[in-house]
Amino acid sequence: MGSRFTEGGSTADDWGPFRWFNSRVATILAMPLTTIHDPMSGYFAVRRHTLAAARDLNPVGYKILLEIIVKCRCREVVEIPIHFANRHFGVSKLSLGEQLKYFRHLRRLYTHRYGTWSHLAQFLVVGASGLLINLALLTLFLDWRLPKKIAVALAIGISLIWNFALNRRFSFSYARDRSVVSQFVGFAAACLIGATVNYFTTLHIWNLLQAKQLAASVGVLAGTLFNFVATRFVVFRAKHIRR
Repeated sequence: MGSRFTEGGSTADDWGPFRWFNSRVATILAMPLTTIHDPMSGYFAVRRHTLAAARDLNPVGYKILLEIIVKCRCREVVEIPIHFANRHFGVSKLSLGEQLKYFRHLRRLYTHRYGTWSHLAQFLVVGASGLLINLALLTLFLDWRLPKKIAVALAIGISLIWNFALNRRFSFSYARDRSVVSQFVGFAAACLIGATVNYFTTLHIWNLLQAKQLAASVGVLAGTLFNFVATRFVVFRAKHIRR
């Protein structure tokens, strides 16, 4: 492959900071998938029999190099330094839409490569965003002078819907063809049971070790793991995961 960022490679002198930053971020995000220096390169060659051995090629967007490296199981990629000059004809394909497609493509490749671990990482990211939503809404509702119990209940309910929607759209997108109502009921039930697991685990560890912070941490971990297992294998169970 032709690489701008391997030793000896270069880019046009007037590359702006945004373009340089964009390429570097794309490279960092692809690091769990490959060690190449320029995953956004579109200049590469591959043997026909290597390409023919790939399974389920289905790239998103026009940057297909990562798709081929991951799904063709390319272990030794040779990077040839190139100079990347400015475009003289046509227009760049690198729009905001294409950048969003790159994130979608990465997510699918992570799932292909790492399976359940990828689903867990996405589940945790969604959970963290739900926590921020909960805290922000609770602050807002209290500023509006809503009664404390109502403010807490509304913040929990909306953040629960938020988590469900994101998990259904991203973390477990393979199950979006099923009933949204039954999935939401199952997700809410899993969260309720997970909270119960968190509660009793915290109390048990606290009574056993007399360490409340450790007990709370273990309780959160136990509740989160239960939520993930129940959500992944019951609520959004896979008939066949499309990788």
